[in-house]
Amino acid sequence: ASLVLIIYASITAIFSISALAVSEWTASLAVTNTYDQVNPAISGSIVVWQDYRNKSWNCDAGAYCSPGDIYKVDLNTPGSEEQLNYPLGTDDPGALDPDISGNKVVWRSWETGHIRVHDINTDVQQNASTGGGQKAWPAISGSKVVWSDYRNSGAYADIYLRDLTAPADAPVSVWPTPTVDVYKADKTHPDIDGNIVVWEDMRNAYKDGSGWIHNRDIYMKDLSTGEEKPVCTNPNEQFSPTVSGNKVLWHDARNYSKDIYMKDLTTGAETRLTGSIKEESWPDISGDYIVWKDSRSGAEDIYLRRLSTGAEVALTLDSYSQKLPVISGTTIAWMDKRNGNWDIYTARDTVAPAISGIQPAPGSAINNTLPAIGAAYADSGEGIDIASIRLYFDDADVTSLANVNSAATLYTPAAKLDDGAHTVRLIVDDLAGNTSEQIWSFTVKSPVLTLTTTDTYWPSYTSYLERQLLVEFRLANPGSGLCKGGQVVASNASNGVLPLSDLPVNFGDLETATTVDYSILYLVPPTVSRFLINTTGKCLDDGSNVYIFAGLPQE
Repeated sequence: ASLVLIIYASITAIFSISALAVSEWTASLAVTNTYDQVNPAISGSIVVWQDYRNKSWNCDAGAYCSPGDIYKVDLNTPGSEEQLNYPLGTDDPGALDPDISGNKVVWRSWETGHIRVHDINTDVQQNASTGGGQKAWPAISGSKVVWSDYRNSGAYADIYLRDLTAPADAPVSVWPTPTVDVYKADKTHPDIDGNIVVWEDMRNAYKDGSGWIHNRDIYMKDLSTGEEKPVCTNPNEQFSPTVSGNKVLWHDARNYSKDIYMKDLTTGAETRLTGSIKEESWPDISGDYIVWKDSRSGAEDIYLRRLSTGAEVALTLDSYSQKLPVISGTTIAWMDKRNGNWDIYTARDTVAPAISGIQPAPGSAINNTLPAIGAAYADSGEGIDIASIRLYFDDADVTSLANVNSAATLYTPAAKLDDGAHTVRLIVDDLAGNTSEQIWSFTVKSPVLTLTTTDTYWPSYTSYLERQLLVEFRLANPGSGLCKGGQVVASNASNGVLPLSDLPVNFGDLETATTVDYSILYLVPPTVSRFLINTTGKCLDDGSNVYIFAGLPQE
């Protein structure tokens, strides 16, 4: 399918998309229990979530749950599931809203109202937040933690941040002056990547005649510059912002059903990514990939799209509910109700790159001593890891001598190859760590020219008197490859003997194990009775490589 761009109100909308390979991602049950597991977050292979097995109740509301416990699992280590909030001696009878970045996990403590940080390498915990009031919706990127903070008013939240390398937290965005319309001060659901913090903001909100509040927007702050500015202030509702690099995503109600929108912070371009009349919501982004909850089938499914190509795939297509997808690289996690209660499912790129276009062809015999050696490759998942590529030729690593890029690796030897068998080994990983290896062999066959004299005589009595001697030669190709466009380019003689015939002598293609005859007339001085002839032959192989056979002596 092609990629169609539709321009509407200066916003790009993408509705026609191609398909990612479904088989590239393998969905599997990561966590299940009699009770619910909800609100997953992911970093690399580590998934954390809010768990109710110790509370003995379920969380029927899905995303809006009373506190549970915080658990984690390493998808690369079976049996690594463990609880984070209780075993460490903390007074924390409940926790919710986990997030993770690298080895740091954050959550909201139900008992203290603070944001807790847990180092999964050292099992050390600390409060990220200070001050009074409740805290909510923590997010972490590296050493920076952000959250919504009610310390300044129980009626609205501000955005605060703690850099874990600093001694205390600090405000990111606070309501500057008291206002009668306190709902306008509310800032919630922050997210952070590097120095970019985004959140839902009510500063432009209003109440309708029935008292309903409308028009939440998306705002951001660049911590490196201190600049705070709007991301989207469309006069409808924008929810659940998420950021990765220079791209911010959110779900947007301007088209009556919720759609996924994206803002490129570098170019300022805003793009509508989904166009179904059904709801698409809860997006997450990691680099070139986005995920979201999609209701186009009538159920709640999880979709994945690659932004650079527009290709997408449904990770679930069934009648059960799936919600709150999160993504790290191309590993996706979500909460899934197919087993009757909420479990955590994941999907990972488990398919290695496809190698094609192998040169020379495996098992081939080539009449080319300087061939291009290598292959093409492609990966419809996370993409090719160029740094992983290794090319070996006859057991020698020639990667540094090859032309290596994200689509192919090709190597041309600096010197002509010897006749006989040669072996190639190519190793390619994708960015998800899946490896493809191709080993093949080919045989080189090259031409060889040899020369013999078949006869020597004076063609006539006149020739004898004029000392013009005719020498007949036979060229043979005892090599293993074709001699193409063969020529005798020189036939020099000793003792002052001069060739009289025109050179070069063209004898065309000479197959292996065949011969060709030719003759050259020489002018022989009267005092010469013996002389030596040095002949130079030339031909090409299938790769247009030139073969010079010099000094073929005949007496």
